[in-house]
Amino acid sequence: MNPISIKTAVQDFAPLKDQAKEGAELLSAFLQHPAEKSRLLGLDAKRLDEILNADLEDESLRVSSEHLELLVQGRLSKDYIEWYGSIVGGESKTEGFMATPSSFLQHKYVEPLRYAAMVEEK
Repeated sequence: MNPISIKTAVQDFAPLKDQAKEGAELLSAFLQHPAEKSRLLGLDAKRLDEILNADLEDESLRVSSEHLELLVQGRLSKDYIEWYGSIVGGESKTEGFMATPSSFLQHKYVEPLRYAAMVEEK
């Protein structure tokens, strides 16, 4: 593993250092290369659920177990299939956009948190 790969991996897991974060706030740590991270860290969907959702204070941040299975194992969920269909159908295509499970979870969980943070800053 080269130094750039190690630096990138450490940066990916940066959200996990903040103990105030929970649920969807931590999900971004697992969105890039989820299968590899799961395999290397020995994580299945159940263990990832424990990491993200244990002792949630804000239930709105809960990442569903169905979506964690989508991330870790590639098991398709109904809402992912509907979202994917809307992308393929042209409702919101973006140049070079890949409708992957990770991009679906980014859209569903991470982007709303970023938007809320921007609104709070204003």
